[in-house]
Amino acid sequence: MKKTIKQMLNHFHFRNLIAEFMHDVWCEWSKELASEEQISPHRQKRWKSQWIPFDQLDEETKEIDRKYSDRMLAVLKRYFVEVSRGL
Repeated sequence: MKKTIKQMLNHFHFRNLIAEFMHDVWCEWSKELASEEQISPHRQKRWKSQWIPFDQLDEETKEIDRKYSDRMLAVLKRYFVEVSRGL
């Protein structure tokens, strides 16, 4: 069965893929920042504990990444609505 773009964007697996991507981007950014800037020892310790693959994060932390994923999905949905209307 052929899925619509809306169905794909609402799919839980797709949401997690974007959350994983967002986490990877954050890891790269935070590692770079930590190596170049003076950050507090507390923050450095907290960040280091989260420099792990998405699938190894606890559910609470995954949910934070999923909320960022939801923001990206909202942008994608808006884009596809505009494209489908010819805007």
